[in-house]
Amino acid sequence: MLSKYKLFSVVHFIKENTVEVIPTKWISENFTKCKSPDFQTLSKIQFKPNAEVKDKWKSFKITVKSQSDIFSKAKSQAHTLQFTSNVESSSSADEATIVTKKRKIRPKKNFQEEQQDYPRKTKRPAINIDSSSDDQESLNHVSSLKNLSPLYQSSESEVDDRQQQGSPDAPSEIAIPHRFQEVLLNELHTLKTDVEIVRSFVVRSSGVSRVHCPFRVLWNCDEDVKVAEEILTNEQEAFRTCCRSIGGRSAEDHLRRILSKLFGHEFSHTYNFTGKGGKKAYRKLIASEVVAQAVLESHNTTRYVIDDIAGKWFRWGKDRNGGRMKRQQKDTA
Repeated sequence: MLSKYKLFSVVHFIKENTVEVIPTKWISENFTKCKSPDFQTLSKIQFKPNAEVKDKWKSFKITVKSQSDIFSKAKSQAHTLQFTSNVESSSSADEATIVTKKRKIRPKKNFQEEQQDYPRKTKRPAINIDSSSDDQESLNHVSSLKNLSPLYQSSESEVDDRQQQGSPDAPSEIAIPHRFQEVLLNELHTLKTDVEIVRSFVVRSSGVSRVHCPFRVLWNCDEDVKVAEEILTNEQEAFRTCCRSIGGRSAEDHLRRILSKLFGHEFSHTYNFTGKGGKKAYRKLIASEVVAQAVLESHNTTRYVIDDIAGKWFRWGKDRNGGRMKRQQKDTA
């Protein structure tokens, strides 16, 4: 039953053939006509139940489909009406209707009927394959496949019982496990051969490419540097490979690790990057060029960054190994 006390009404504009939600106070007494603005303006004020009717609004012929005190429910009913005509016109339309279905009770499956009296399988013994690299002749020996026994074997009485019951897999029960053992051992033999080939190749490769430094590292005097520079005239590639193998989390960490392995702590105080202040120049050494090339090959960086890192490493050399804390304690005293 239609009521003037409901705040919103879902109406069908007959001539325009559209469904909208409007405040109930816009509808006439007989619920056949209403005054409404154009549809663009309607969307801006239709959710206001106390919006006043204006004289310039047009009059429309309507059919009231349903009513509700909640705008969101009325809007939902209007949206539903676009696809179906089953919209309640009574006051109970704004009450949520929940349709429940009865739960289907399905009979329990009797698994005992599906079970068959199959023979119990015995546990398969582990296959012992010697993977020792010392005995290379073990790769050429595989146990004979002719004397293999099946994983399980039924007695004659059990086979006769199944044949009487019409079991289709009774005749082939013994042949299938025997074939499985044959294929499995062949695959294991092939896999073991491939692993041994790869292992021997890795051992040979690692032995040939073993990294070594061509001179004595951790320089502590000028004589060590002089000997290293003479060796680097012909052994730059070996030293560059050694520097690349040191590695680091970044280009800065990589370069600092290399310099720490080249220079002793006290001896590094006699060097700086440019050679100013009466110190020796690091950039004039052949080793500096090789070290820079190794870092450039290992990281995405530039020569300017590498030179800047090396300069800072020599500049703040006295702060390493607790030098900064000792200086601060001396100043405090």
